[in-house]
Amino acid sequence: MSLKLRSLTGFWFMTASARAMAGTRIILGLALLYDALSYLPERHAMFGEGGVFGPAGSERSFPTLLKFFGISGDVFALSPIGLDFVYALFICGILLFTLGSLYRVSAFTVWIILNYFTLRNYLVFDSGHNLAANLMFFMIFVPADRVASVGAYLKTRSFKNLWQEQLIKNAWAVRAMQFQMSILYFSTFIYKLDGPNWRAGTAVYYATRLPPYFRTQFEFLVSSGILINLATYGTLIIEGVLAVLIWIPRLRYWLLALAICFHLALEATMVINIFQWVMVAGLLSFIEGRKTKSSSCVNSGQ
Repeated sequence: MSLKLRSLTGFWFMTASARAMAGTRIILGLALLYDALSYLPERHAMFGEGGVFGPAGSERSFPTLLKFFGISGDVFALSPIGLDFVYALFICGILLFTLGSLYRVSAFTVWIILNYFTLRNYLVFDSGHNLAANLMFFMIFVPADRVASVGAYLKTRSFKNLWQEQLIKNAWAVRAMQFQMSILYFSTFIYKLDGPNWRAGTAVYYATRLPPYFRTQFEFLVSSGILINLATYGTLIIEGVLAVLIWIPRLRYWLLALAICFHLALEATMVINIFQWVMVAGLLSFIEGRKTKSSSCVNSGQ
């Protein structure tokens, strides 16, 4: 095997941290569980045959990974009983996924149903749900249940080493998640640059004037042109830097800390469903697996 081919293979089939991916599993699962429960009382109006889009579906291209298979938005509507069954299956699947029990089956189930609901009503599902669906697809191929899970406990019957680090070998799906996050930051950076308000440094001012999306009006911020400029250009800089420089090992953990603080700050000030928590879950994929005396390697294909 040539040196270039070995380098490429080593890059894609990386070694990942099972502990970090367990964190991704738990945060992603809790975010989806919160979201599913919030829509529970209005499930028939949102997704049923008598709901917003009726039996014909949203007539919109599939907004997640399945769009590459040519699946359109003309999806069938479930009967009230059928929808209740699928919704119950969805919540049970999320619980099992979060706890790490029947892991791959639950991950696949949640991915399929999440895509279905996203297609049925794109008006209530946003980019956070699309990202969650994409991450969930990759999680099917990552053994994120080897640490801090029901499965891990049943294997050892002990809580002693439940959080003990393990290394995931050949973790191509984790690398794919990293690319997903990097592309997301890059695309949002480019789209923002195309907006005149972002280039002028005033975009944050207009954003804070939308009451449904902000928990407060930030009068101290909007009254200062300098702070508005700093917040606007600071957002651009953070997203642009994260898109590229997060791949540099010496900068990675500093940028991860910056990114997580950035998203938690947005979560504390803005109302954007589960987007910020899904971003934090995806960012954990950049944490590398480190060899220790007690670490054992886990093949991601098992």
